[in-house]
Amino acid sequence: KPEYIIKALEAGIGVIADKPMATTLKDLDKIEAAAKKSGARLYLMLTERFEAPVYTAKKLIDSGAIGKVVQQYLVRPHRLRPERRPEWMFDSRKYGGIINDIGVHDFDLAMYFSGSDVKQILSAHTSNMRFTQYEDFCDNGMAMLKMENGGSAAVSVNWLTPDAYHAHGDMRFFLIGTHGAIDISIVDKTVRVCTDEREVYFAQIEKHPITCAQDALNAMSDPSYTPEISTQDSIRATRVALQAQAIADQL
Repeated sequence: KPEYIIKALEAGIGVIADKPMATTLKDLDKIEAAAKKSGARLYLMLTERFEAPVYTAKKLIDSGAIGKVVQQYLVRPHRLRPERRPEWMFDSRKYGGIINDIGVHDFDLAMYFSGSDVKQILSAHTSNMRFTQYEDFCDNGMAMLKMENGGSAAVSVNWLTPDAYHAHGDMRFFLIGTHGAIDISIVDKTVRVCTDEREVYFAQIEKHPITCAQDALNAMSDPSYTPEISTQDSIRATRVALQAQAIADQL
């Protein structure tokens, strides 16, 4: 993708990109330089921000419901079904790795929920435990982050959703704050909350006022529009994902 993204940006054309936007930090640096030089917008489809439970939880956090976000545990299981996947997915040079591919959503959410950048990647690890017929593939990974606000986040990703499970993956996000905690389920569409002032309750789910697709199209068509996902957000999440992937690949 980087070759085409860079060409478009250099021509002053905005880009809507699916993840992974790049598979190397070198390519990401080139993308970032092209975006800065041209001023054209770059929009990574970080769709999780538009999920109703995520939007609901973010509003609660912004209202001060659980205080300052201190710890986050972000779990992202996916179903692989390798017979339905393209060959390039099992070539690490083209695929880029599981942490970079699906973990980018969670690195974005860690910063989104906490309102804080990632200060340091403390550790990252990947392995292949189920799909061992593919020598150049990892089906699970984890990364530990230190946030600028003093908090931490653990990101868990895998291609291990059981074949009989009714959904592609049971994504869950556990957030612990200074004055409360939130448990988010994407599949169940629930936000479970407990605070210093109130016992456990399920929050009323609110839909995001706009879809990811419409947000992206608005960003491309209206220079005055402020999108949910900025160029900076797109590059920032991808950079953390690539850095974590690089640490895992060295082990």
